[in-house]
Amino acid sequence: MRKTSINKTSTLLITLAMICLPAAAQAVLITTNFDLPDSQVISGDNVTVDLQATIDATSPIVSFGLDINFDPLILETVSVVVPTPVPFVGSVINLSTDGLIEMFGFASVPVSGMVNLASLTFLGQESGSTSLTATINPLEPTEGFGTLLPPFKVSLGVISLGEGTVAVVPEPSTWLMMSTSLLGIAFYGWRKRQQGS
Repeated sequence: MRKTSINKTSTLLITLAMICLPAAAQAVLITTNFDLPDSQVISGDNVTVDLQATIDATSPIVSFGLDINFDPLILETVSVVVPTPVPFVGSVINLSTDGLIEMFGFASVPVSGMVNLASLTFLGQESGSTSLTATINPLEPTEGFGTLLPPFKVSLGVISLGEGTVAVVPEPSTWLMMSTSLLGIAFYGWRKRQQGS
């Protein structure tokens, strides 16, 4: 009786290994990157950044779920647009004020190649620099990339998540006022020295 139980257990383990090994051997390669038209934005102006993905043709995706992190003191989210109707037919976007955008989209047909996942528009607030980082929490059921082939959800390991940097700089008029003030102080000091001689 005990021997039968061990045989059933080992048969089950071998069967699971045979199912999982081809899926593990199959490399699903997904690369995300941020397409920044200009890495600098003037304080008070908007900048639009495209979040793109390159998906291996042998493992097309049917859904994606990502978090976008950034410094909320430097940038403020204005809008997030997931392109429709092609390739993604539906999306759920959660915008927060703490520097986090949660996105989920699904496709009507499997998608591969170069895909624009979303266009993110930000308002430059304070001067400084911030990273835009795409992250996946593997414990969240909606985060990662959904495929039609085993393992059906890819979260980490074969995904290269990109990062971008946006710098917010003061308006040119701010630089002009500051330069004029410094020149005025320097002229005052020079004039004071000339009168003292």
